[in-house]
Amino acid sequence: DARVAAGAFFSALSEACLSSPRVELRGFGTFSAVRRRARPGRNFQTGKPIVVPDRLALKFKPSRELLSALNAAAHR
Repeated sequence: DARVAAGAFFSALSEACLSSPRVELRGFGTFSAVRRRARPGRNFQTGKPIVVPDRLALKFKPSRELLSALNAAAHR
């Protein structure tokens, strides 16, 4: 049951992130799409320079409640 519930949750979260630039889960945090600009990089196997293309990435910012709970648990 937990696997089905978690799968449904992550599926709904994925769909919401694709259709909206910002998804907020009260008490947990916020997911938002951020654009990463193209940048120079290096192929670690060959050492040759490459260009890493621009892309969208998903950013997570935890809520104050979640951070407080994590910090309280860390100091026990």
